[in-house]
Amino acid sequence: MPCQKYTTINFVIRDSASTNVLIKLFSDYVVNVFVIRSPQAKRNLNKATGDAFNASDAIKGRRDFPAMNNKWISLCDTFRTRRDDVNSTRSAPLQHWEFHNLME
Repeated sequence: MPCQKYTTINFVIRDSASTNVLIKLFSDYVVNVFVIRSPQAKRNLNKATGDAFNASDAIKGRRDFPAMNNKWISLCDTFRTRRDDVNSTRSAPLQHWEFHNLME
């Protein structure tokens, strides 16, 4: 998973349908990006992932790859924080977060 945050002027991904599509696509993307060695192949993977995201019927408005990457990083941060909170207390129930099961 790329750890670098990009600056973007495109739409922020906030709706549930777009986020669900992003999680499904990026979970595969993360596996593939670490296997690929060639910079050109990584660019092609970025483009293919962005094109697949924007081609989905669930998406309202196009997003560029940096916006998708930033949203992915934010989702991972939220998931880690939630997991760490549960591990530290072991007794406090988790507040509902609709993306928890997908992020697992």
